[in-house]
Amino acid sequence: MWPADKRFMTPEQFKAHVAALDFKSWRPIGIVWHNTASPTLKRWHEYSRAHWMDGLESYYKGLGWSGGPHLFCDDGPDGIGLFNRLDARGTHSPSFNAQYVGIEHVGDFASEDDDTGPGLKVKLNGIAATAILCARLGIPVDRAHIKLHKEDPRTTHDCPGSDMAIDINDSIRKVMEYMGVGGDHDPNWEHVVHDTPVPPPKSYKGIVNIENLNIRAESSSSSTIKGVLPKGAEVLVANSVKNGSTEWYRLEPGVGWVAARYITLQ
Repeated sequence: MWPADKRFMTPEQFKAHVAALDFKSWRPIGIVWHNTASPTLKRWHEYSRAHWMDGLESYYKGLGWSGGPHLFCDDGPDGIGLFNRLDARGTHSPSFNAQYVGIEHVGDFASEDDDTGPGLKVKLNGIAATAILCARLGIPVDRAHIKLHKEDPRTTHDCPGSDMAIDINDSIRKVMEYMGVGGDHDPNWEHVVHDTPVPPPKSYKGIVNIENLNIRAESSSSSTIKGVLPKGAEVLVANSVKNGSTEWYRLEPGVGWVAARYITLQ
């Protein structure tokens, strides 16, 4: 729906923007994740955002489309870019246009990494945008309502890229955690869930202080249990993260994650 918006927002600004919309003329039931593929994230940084957003608008108009994807997420702290109006149908995926918001993640995630560095920041902005929209619209946070573009039966290419696709279940978990459900988070919109390590507060050696301490695959109480440690077991803490109000320790060598309060540091 032209003209495209082209403003970029922080998650907090985006939340306020979405809260002000009434969605009376068009109310989506789900979200579709895409990646731009071209431009890659590396190439995106060779030009300004204005250059790309103007070019994308011209490109979609040239295809004869009446609109485009609703959002473009890049790796900036204000990385949620508005494009098509959120309260109007966009054009992004043939089978899903009528009822789904389309979110483009800037990058080629068949070749660029979405688990570290700038690619991870792109994905986290997409997670924040998805969480805010799901909360505002009452969209269930599951695989039936958060889809990948390649799941469109009328699509033939691998979008949003194999690297992003393989992480979709973990990404949905992070959407839930951002919303304050399904994990350790209070309802808190001030951050995006991430796993940036910070040093443990005292030392790297510790002792398990409860019986049958669950070892998790990731730093969340909803993550898969990999094993159990007995009380008194000696562990080596590699680093720690904050997941909402809960601190987690990553145990070495490659053991997994445990809640920090159950480890007495030596």
